[in-house]
Amino acid sequence: MKVLPEFRLARVALLLVGLAALCLFALPAGLAQAAGTHPEFSRSTHAAAGLTCTSCHLPPADGGDKGLLKDKQITLCETCHAQVPEAFALASHHPVAEGKVQCSDCHNVHAAALPSGPAATAARNQSCIKCHAEAGGPFKFEHPAVKAQGCTACHEPHGSKNAKLLIRANVNQICMFCHTMATNFTAPGVPQFHNQSKNPQPCTSCHAEVHGSNTSKIFLK
Repeated sequence: MKVLPEFRLARVALLLVGLAALCLFALPAGLAQAAGTHPEFSRSTHAAAGLTCTSCHLPPADGGDKGLLKDKQITLCETCHAQVPEAFALASHHPVAEGKVQCSDCHNVHAAALPSGPAATAARNQSCIKCHAEAGGPFKFEHPAVKAQGCTACHEPHGSKNAKLLIRANVNQICMFCHTMATNFTAPGVPQFHNQSKNPQPCTSCHAEVHGSNTSKIFLK
């Protein structure tokens, strides 16, 4: 049976109305266009803050920077994250301002927000291990702090006034956050013969393989 042109047009119109309804009602307003390319965006931290695609991107017809960005990536990010660029000016920092690294090398701006817990810590560590593979293992003897707390237990991710992005200038202070004689810590305490008041030495002078080791369970070099 021959289908009349007006019926074909009616079917197309119904299909378009159905797709429009899916965009308008199945997703938050302004996020429908992200559903195909970035399906997790509606559950992201950026979406929760009220951002939509056009907060950072130009419509395809308007061109724009790589990825149809309205501006350079760092410029867009610091619009909201105003405190972060200050860290890139510190003595030890990731070279974002120099253009060697950009925010999306570490941050998935379209992904769903990560919850707390071991799985989230492992996912965040992967951002660091992409470049710092030597710290990622696998190791025969793993440093539990790396898995439990992640790289940011010892390192500032954006920048620090201390060497190697450390959170403290004195590396021993970082170690003693966990390695104390207090009973509520499972990490072994500092032995009696390590008298830091008489002859202070950096812990890493001996325990150099702090991320993990294949030869020493106490991470000796």
